[in-house]
Amino acid sequence: MRRNLSYFLVLLMFPLLPQLANAQLGYRSIFGVQKSTLDPGNLYFDFTGDMVNHLKIYDQTKNTYVVKPSTMVYNDVALNSFVAFGLTRNLTVFGEIPLRSVHVYSLNPTFTGKGFGDLQLGGTLNLIRDARGADLDATLSTTLPIAADTPPGNGQYPLGVNAIQFTASVDGYNPIGTYGLLYSAYYNSVGDDGSFNYGDWTGAYLLLDKYSETQFGNFTFDAGLNAAYKFDDRASGNPVNNSYDYYLNVLAGITYYYSHGLAFRVGVPYTIYQKSAWFTGYSVLLGVEYQLGN
Repeated sequence: MRRNLSYFLVLLMFPLLPQLANAQLGYRSIFGVQKSTLDPGNLYFDFTGDMVNHLKIYDQTKNTYVVKPSTMVYNDVALNSFVAFGLTRNLTVFGEIPLRSVHVYSLNPTFTGKGFGDLQLGGTLNLIRDARGADLDATLSTTLPIAADTPPGNGQYPLGVNAIQFTASVDGYNPIGTYGLLYSAYYNSVGDDGSFNYGDWTGAYLLLDKYSETQFGNFTFDAGLNAAYKFDDRASGNPVNNSYDYYLNVLAGITYYYSHGLAFRVGVPYTIYQKSAWFTGYSVLLGVEYQLGN
């Protein structure tokens, strides 16, 4: 199994406008799965730096995905900005947009792309909440194709999918003794732009966390699994060879609570199996949470 560092994530979480509301620790896990809705009036920001190492590319002449040539330099960097606001006790609204910079060298012409990607807007509705801390939420979002999507022929790299997407998920959190069980199932549907269409995604998360108070400080430990399946991409309505995929990740993370309102986090999703073996890899996530007051 080929292992590589597929991307490096830096996750910074802090309230930019504390006069409006407080951030809320534990709103989402280090792996991006929501544990609950925000309290009314709470404002949450999430900034993610993403540097992707592409190991396969689409060959238009053969209508298939192939291993990226070793001579090709493919730099893809994104800063994802996420903001959420607790509208009511049971409803949180959010938005997310990436700022991307892409350069593909060793091609003639060189492909480049700089600017904003597609805009995601959505909301999370709480379905069940009890005194034990159990929580069940439903999330629905749409991604709008506002990014530049220039044809590759003039050397411009498309920064978005150029199609409306819809994502639905069900997320839950249940205390089990001194542990907490976090689970999520999702489906991402990609619309049709009439030319090249990325396949839909579906997947699930299952995580167990443990809060511990020690002489070295207070910690939360996370461990679990993430499995996903990607359907075929399509070019002019025809399936693209080698484009469907499925994988299984092992997840491990730790959160250190520096104070009541400040926490530092590290997480590693590690791919232990993937159908496209050359695309197997692991990731490192670093995070900071900050909550004003209380």
